[in-house]
This record gives sequence, structure tokens and C-alpha cells, in this order.
Amino acid sequence: MIPTLSTLVQLVMNNREEKISRIFCIFVIAILLSTNLQGLAQKQPEQSSTSIIEQLSVLQRHGQTKKAYELLKEAVVLFPKDPIMRIALYNYQMKQKMYKEALKEADAYIALAPNSASPYVLRALALTKLGQFNDALIGYAKAESMHTGSTSSASFFEGRGRCKLGLGNVQSAKADLQIAALKYLDSEEIFLAQDCVDLYKQAEIKALNHRGGPHGKARK
Repeated sequence: MIPTLSTLVQLVMNNREEKISRIFCIFVIAILLSTNLQGLAQKQPEQSSTSIIEQLSVLQRHGQTKKAYELLKEAVVLFPKDPIMRIALYNYQMKQKMYKEALKEADAYIALAPNSASPYVLRALALTKLGQFNDALIGYAKAESMHTGSTSSASFFEGRGRCKLGLGNVQSAKADLQIAALKYLDSEEIFLAQDCVDLYKQAEIKALNHRGGPHGKARK
């Protein structure tokens, strides 16, 4: 049995009559120290990740968004395989209208979870904001094919409705926007629901113009 670290230190420093040589003791001590340090290194990321999340919460409560953003960017570098950090950074960038940056985070999230619908929805939402409607619809379809809860959210239907409206698919856009508005109302997100209602009205106006106006005469 290999003696413990504390026992070996005591043998080396205080007991010269032991048969274990100093060189051997030092060698074993070095091995044990290395093992202990590796164990600490493995535990540290989890502690640091938790600490960062707590710091983010504090910064956001105090409205220190810029500091929170810098902390998020550092966290993604420190923990590149942590999807929580990716999603948090993505959400911040979307709120700040940093859509190209958010798209990169969505792509990184897809690399971490290629079999999950959620990152494809996030990517499609970023593409929608960038006006890349055809690519966004491909993303929405990809996510929907996975049959998960991510495609039942209000933001999913709103984003897809915006794309369809932008591409002139008015009737289908109206259907998605109506669902989105009702879902936002259910969750008491009144302002988001109103946005969808306004988009729905735009879709109705487009449909009316396409049919030739209120008197049925096609517009030239």
C-alpha cells in the first residue's frame, strides 16, 4: 500500500531510521501531489461556472449589462462546451440587435448539440432578424422535424411567421402569427403579443392589396 501524503512527509522530515529512502519518498510525494492537483483542476470548472452564473445574475439585477456581456464572453472562452453559457450570450446579443454575433453562437451551440432542436430554432431566429428568410425557414423546418417542445414556443411561430410574411406567403404567415399572439397572451407577454397582432394586420393589408384592393380591382 502506498503511504498517504502526510505520512510520507513525516517519514522524510522526522524519522531517518525508516527503510524507505528519501528519494523514493520524494518521488511518491510528487505523484500524490500531481494527482491531487489534477483532481482540483477537474473540480474547478464546475465551481467557476457556478460562480460566473451567480455574478451574471447580480450584474443583470443592477443593470450592468456591459459588464455582464464582457463576463459572458470570458465565460464562453473558459467553458466552450457549456451550452448554458452559449445560450446566455446568444440571448444578450439578440436583445442588443447583434444578430451576426448571435448567429455565430447559435452555430457553436449546434456543434455542441446537433441532435437537439433548440439550437436550430435559435439559429433560425437570428437569420430571421438578419432578413435571410429562406435560410431561416430551412432552420425552422429542421427543428420542427425533430418533434420537440422547442417548436411549440411563441417565438418559433412568430419568427416563422415573419419569414413567411417577408417572402409574401401571407396566408401561412397569418396562421403562424395568430398562434404566436395567442401563446404570448397565455404567458402574459402583452407587448410581444401586440407585435404579432400588428404583423398580422400587415399580412391582412398585403393580402387585400394582392386581391386588388377593397373594391376588387387589381392595383397596377
